[in-house]
Amino acid sequence: MKLISSILIVSIMILSCNPPKTVYISNKTDSPLSLLVDSSYQSAHPVDFKDSINGLRVEKKKVLDFGEGKWTKEDKKSLEELIKHTRIIRDGSTTAVEMPAQTEVSLISFNVEELWLNIK
Repeated sequence: MKLISSILIVSIMILSCNPPKTVYISNKTDSPLSLLVDSSYQSAHPVDFKDSINGLRVEKKKVLDFGEGKWTKEDKKSLEELIKHTRIIRDGSTTAVEMPAQTEVSLISFNVEELWLNIK
């Protein structure tokens, strides 16, 4: 009986904690790249991903911290919209190219709140 009570208490404590909110950027291309957001892009969304992503250099992965709480589907849509206005510059190049078509944003909610941007 004590074991069940302990498990229940631990479960409630874990669920009641505010998990960290992160944006995980995974670079599956062959070389490091930098992200460049269109300067005319404006977002009305309360979470401004633009300042965090614009000019960011990503070798294999990058994790951006956005405090604690939960991501919403609107947050995911906002990041997807921003990616449509983002170009990449590969190391050794001065030319910005379109974000690869296979680029995906996933919402992961399990002990951590993560928006996962996978650049292929």
